Amino acid sequence: MALYRRLFIDFDSFYASVEQQDNEEYRGKPVIVVPCISDYTCAIAASYEAKRLGVKTGTRVSVAKEKIPGLFVCGARPKRYVEIHNKIVEILTNHFKKVQVLSIDEMACEIEEDDDFDCEMMAALLKLDLLDVLGEHITCSIGVAKNVFLSKVASDMNKPNGFTYIGEDIEKRLSKLSLTDLPGIADKMEARLNKSKIKTIEDLFSFDELKLKKAWGSIVGARWYHMIRGSLQCDYGLSDNEIDRK
Repeated sequence: MALYRRLFIDFDSFYASVEQQDNEEYRGKPVIVVPCISDYTCAIAASYEAKRLGVKTGTRVSVAKEKIPGLFVCGARPKRYVEIHNKIVEILTNHFKKVQVLSIDEMACEIEEDDDFDCEMMAALLKLDLLDVLGEHITCSIGVAKNVFLSKVASDMNKPNGFTYIGEDIEKRLSKLSLTDLPGIADKMEARLNKSKIKTIEDLFSFDELKLKKAWGSIVGARWYHMIRGSLQCDYGLSDNEIDRK
């Protein structure tokens, strides 16, 4: 019997990686991308070299320069990023029948394979095709799981340029994470959940559908009950574009 899974692909520091691919002097160096060249704006992307030195998306340029002398500051090139995005989508549609575009650097793909399929090999072959077309400095992290939500979580677990598969042991794998590691739970939502005695991933799984609905204060909580367990009907990004390859 075939199983349906989702493969989530998230490009690592996408804008900054494109700049490093296109400019040799930026490779291996801390780089931030900004909407305009000014000390009073903020980074919209940061390379991993910059992140390791304490500069990330949202950091003010003046602060970033203080933290990292010699930091490269690049003006954003939206047309170039869209060009690379279109190449990525073309590659994905060659590998998968259905591709769901979630953002310029995030896509989810439907996998239909037999129980013994090697999803890690599939991801490795996909990365080789991306390498051939995009170059070695534009990398991605890939997650595979029952639905888009879980595969997105998986893609964040081994960054950059990693691969993670979440199988049947969903709660066990997610228990190592904090609530804010889950997409859709930021600081304010975490504080709200804490008031309902949901402080860990284990707490989240222990609450039934009705209790989660009350904790969220809306039907969204009930959807979360099913989403974290791998539901395809209650899933991440259902309203986004999907490309069918005929």
